[in-house]
Amino acid sequence: MRNLLLLAALALLATPAFAQNDASVDQDGTGNAAAISQTGPKSTAQIDQSGTSNSGTVDQVGRDTDSPVTNETFLQQVGERNTAEITQRFNTGARRGSNDVDVRQDGVDNGARVRQPGGFNSEVDVRQSGNENRADVLQNNQNQSVADVNQTGERNRAFTVQSKGTGGMIDVDQDGTDNLADVSQSRTDGNSPVFTMATVFQQGTSNTATVDQVSSSNGQADVRQDGDLNEATVTQFNKTSFDPNHQASVRQQGTSNLAVVDQSADQVAAQNVADIQQVGTSNAARLDQDGAEGGHTADVRQDGVGNVLEGVGGSAFALQAGDGQSLTVDQAGDMNRAQVSQIGTGHTASVSQAGTGNTAVVTQQ
Repeated sequence: MRNLLLLAALALLATPAFAQNDASVDQDGTGNAAAISQTGPKSTAQIDQSGTSNSGTVDQVGRDTDSPVTNETFLQQVGERNTAEITQRFNTGARRGSNDVDVRQDGVDNGARVRQPGGFNSEVDVRQSGNENRADVLQNNQNQSVADVNQTGERNRAFTVQSKGTGGMIDVDQDGTDNLADVSQSRTDGNSPVFTMATVFQQGTSNTATVDQVSSSNGQADVRQDGDLNEATVTQFNKTSFDPNHQASVRQQGTSNLAVVDQSADQVAAQNVADIQQVGTSNAARLDQDGAEGGHTADVRQDGVGNVLEGVGGSAFALQAGDGQSLTVDQAGDMNRAQVSQIGTGHTASVSQAGTGNTAVVTQQ
């Protein structure tokens, strides 16, 4: 039997500013569907579902011109083929406050989708345990938003986006096989300095992590991967009028690892820092640091057999373009290869290789 429950709590114009909407749904069985719609100055929604083919939907609209509006949602699902979709937004003219979402899913074929357009210090926390998990989080026009995704199992997918905001933090933790984490943080107006931070931790095999930080004057990315067939790509690009200070760190342990760090700036002074550490066999590190005025620092350490340091986009040479660049390469093992090109003035390059069949090429111009 399919249960359908629709709760709508509408705050009328005459409602006092302190009024609060509270709604809760508890369902156990097969083919459950719960939908909560709330409009008002402060809304709280909770859905608990247990069984198969569960669907939970929450739509919260903040409306108040006298005090900051807040929305809160807690959604928990246990079983198979669970889906959760949550949207928290504000009416035109409302004083935007914080949005908070907490999603818990345990089972198979879980999917969670969260949308938060607007707000201050909003938070999203998604926890998924099982197989075929997917989490999609979008936070746009936010100030200092936070997204936290934790997935355990196989074939996990996490897509997190923070756009058109003034800073944000994203943390993705995945434990299992065939994991994919895609993180994007961007700002387009360039009117103020922006701080963004992204952290990705993956444990298992066939892991892929992608971090894109665009128009962030202070972007920090930290990727940790433990297992085989790992790939990590960090792209940091600044188009604002503020001098960028990008920091990228990639740590990989296992076999057939690939780390790519691409840092660049558009006609501004750049202080990019890249730190790549790889332990295992058949490791490849690709590096590109570019800016009108440099001061880049890169530290690459590889321990194992068949290690390679090269450039991005098919280039044979890792690149540092600008002035006052510093590069340290430490390779331990056999059949290592390091090829570096530094363009500008005031360069420093140090390459250390221990083992047999090693090749090092450094070009400064």
